Amino acid sequence: MAKTDPINTANPSGDSQRSLGDDYIRTLADAVVELINVDHFMDAASPYSSDACGEHLQVTFNEVRATPDTVAADKGMLYLKDDTLGELHFCDESENETQITKSGKVYLDGAFLANGAVLGLFTEDTADDESFSIAAASAAAVGRGASISLYGNNHATKPGQIELVAGYSGETTDKAIINASSSLISNVLDPVSDQDAVTKKALDTRIGATDVDPTLYEGGESVTLPNGLILKMGKRTDSTVTKTTTHQYNLEFDTAFPNAIISFNASGFKATADYAGSIYQIMSMDVTDVEIQILDARATEFYWIAIGY
Repeated sequence: MAKTDPINTANPSGDSQRSLGDDYIRTLADAVVELINVDHFMDAASPYSSDACGEHLQVTFNEVRATPDTVAADKGMLYLKDDTLGELHFCDESENETQITKSGKVYLDGAFLANGAVLGLFTEDTADDESFSIAAASAAAVGRGASISLYGNNHATKPGQIELVAGYSGETTDKAIINASSSLISNVLDPVSDQDAVTKKALDTRIGATDVDPTLYEGGESVTLPNGLILKMGKRTDSTVTKTTTHQYNLEFDTAFPNAIISFNASGFKATADYAGSIYQIMSMDVTDVEIQILDARATEFYWIAIGY
């Protein structure tokens, strides 16, 4: 929009009437005020006498430009440069150019800071394994250790979260990794959901949980251990067994193993020594039953144990 009182260096002309001199002076004063008022505070009307007059309200850059060819010694230049949008840049006297903004965010040499709360990394579409570090204190770790705090939200009833996102939108295979570099992760809540990280306290509690306390065993064929293994055991009687014979016996489980059986053992029992010495040979094993052959059968009773999952 054109200025109301543009500065015209041709006024007053050489043949202007001297009586118009005061008009030209006032017009020039109005033009100066109009120019200053673009980025500076000015009183609402003349006289512009308050201490705040002339203070910056903003800095408006006129146009997008290229990198300066030269910058005077002990000087620096702040300007806009075209990078999709007009982005803020700074150039020092050695022509070192620093980009300050990118796409509405503070640009940090490849990374960006948005609204003082979001730190990210700009990468090319074809770039792999790009990374950036958030560091406290020096890399040499001189002196006391520093700390880095990440806050999701301090709202009492609507807690925020810090989310680790890997890959592009829709990625389902390659996941991000949190590497603690042999350091401790402390002050973690006990897990609630199946996919929550486990704590030492929760693990210790689980190992010593009441569901594996042998004193609370209430009987039955099966017991499921904390690691998922299933222990089955019992005692069977076969009244058809006679001494010094070979005998086949099919032991069917009350409930089948869900997946597989991995071990089975049996041992004969009788109160008198005359019935000792039976040998139990496994002929076949399945999730539902075990076929055993009793060699030199002498006992009508035997105890058995099977392990599976």
